[in-house]
Amino acid sequence: MGFIDKTRARSILFACHQNADPDALCSAYVVSKVLNRINPRLRISIGAPGGASKISKGIIEEIPIRLDDMQHLEKMDLFVLFDTNTIQQLGELGKRILETGKQIAIIDHHAASPTMKEVAQLRIVSEKSRSTCELVYNLIEKDRISLSRKEALCLFMGMAYDTRHFAIASAESFRVAAKLVEAGVDPEKVMRTLSMPLERSERVARLKTAQRTRIMDFKGWIIVFSRVSSHQASSARGLLSLGADVAVVGGESDSSLRASIRASNDFLDRTGIHLGRDLAQPLGEAIGGAGGGHRGAAGINGGKNLERFFTECKKILAKKLNQ
Repeated sequence: MGFIDKTRARSILFACHQNADPDALCSAYVVSKVLNRINPRLRISIGAPGGASKISKGIIEEIPIRLDDMQHLEKMDLFVLFDTNTIQQLGELGKRILETGKQIAIIDHHAASPTMKEVAQLRIVSEKSRSTCELVYNLIEKDRISLSRKEALCLFMGMAYDTRHFAIASAESFRVAAKLVEAGVDPEKVMRTLSMPLERSERVARLKTAQRTRIMDFKGWIIVFSRVSSHQASSARGLLSLGADVAVVGGESDSSLRASIRASNDFLDRTGIHLGRDLAQPLGEAIGGAGGGHRGAAGINGGKNLERFFTECKKILAKKLNQ
């Protein structure tokens, strides 16, 4: 965890992506606590532009975690971005951070985007890690730093959330999870905390997405496209559960569009396609925005024309599937 010393920073903002999920929030919290034990003189705050997700809000109350209002960025020496692989994922905060001209670092488990490579002077990235919390645990373990029970709980919650309750966990994920249980985490309690029923607005968004779906059959794969103004990621997952091999769901606002892409394990295994690297990144560049993500889950922000986005997506998918 000595990377902070290299920057000589004293005032630091740990920034999570918009609608911060448990992986982003919990990894930022744990690193802040560990660094403050090592160097109590560090002034570390945590920010979540646009607020935290519903599940994260419950974690914020339980731990508790204090979020900064991020009104005085000029006072910061360093910005560390957690679970964030494009500056666009921070919304307006990203622009404000760039305007300060201060140092930027990232701690993430997504495929690094070209734009982030340009703006971040320090990058701690591991695509092998199934969550940023897993990556953070390995950094802490390497430095032989002990975790409190509350810190272990946070890391476990972040890992469980990002691996869909360990459905897509790796052998390393289970090793780390076992270590956290040994540190006092109750897995059953964590799963209850993370298993929240869908809100009405999310259920309505899923139903609208299904109603508006356009189906494309390409080389035997069922690829679907749909639009909805919110809950794009959840809606894309819902389309997979209905039988799609690949689901692309986008929504437009006054300023830009936001889209999520999900794919079945069968599609990923048989095609070898990595959604974040092979689809979201080039797609983001094609529409003048930015994209990235995991092997089976990716997101794109930017651009303003949803139909153009769908057209570019079809072109890139067709090219990949024809290789």
